[in-house]
Amino acid sequence: MRTLSALLVLMVLAGCQGGKPDSAAPGVVSNKDSTLNFSGSNLRGQSFVRKDLSNADFTNADLSRANLAETNLEGADFSGALLAGVRSGAISGTPRVLPQGWRLVNGYLVGPGANLRHAVLTYARLDGMNLDEVDFTAANLLYASFRGSSLVRTTIVGAKMFSSDMDGSVSRDLQGIPETLPRGWKLKDGEFSRR
Repeated sequence: MRTLSALLVLMVLAGCQGGKPDSAAPGVVSNKDSTLNFSGSNLRGQSFVRKDLSNADFTNADLSRANLAETNLEGADFSGALLAGVRSGAISGTPRVLPQGWRLVNGYLVGPGANLRHAVLTYARLDGMNLDEVDFTAANLLYASFRGSSLVRTTIVGAKMFSSDMDGSVSRDLQGIPETLPRGWKLKDGEFSRR
């Protein structure tokens, strides 16, 4: 089943023009509106960079470690999809449904376990989010708000966090040291605390 799913993705990516499957690509499942149907597929580690995935159905698909950078996700359905380790950025369009705990923020898919290395999330509102195990390595988080968020086993190596709002956030087992700390905060034993 996994091999079939990976083969399907490769065929779709090779024949995908403007988000509509090429009629010559065998095995492509589409509905009457010619939207891509990846429901229940194993798409782990697949690259969809610069693809038009508008109205695509990713219901219950495994997109762990997939790359969705620069994609059009207008109307896409990610109900029940696994997104741990997903890479993104410069996403256009708004997905119709994202898995619980996930949001589209400044063109990035943000949720538990997201790969946000080098992300530009300046002034981002990440309040109340589960950001456990997110990789913020070298991310620009200047003036971002983390009020009430959970940051457990979150990687912050080289992150720019100056003037980030950490009020009410919970941090534990943080990985690495940021380039700049939030104003008025210190990092000790893998946790942020007030100075």
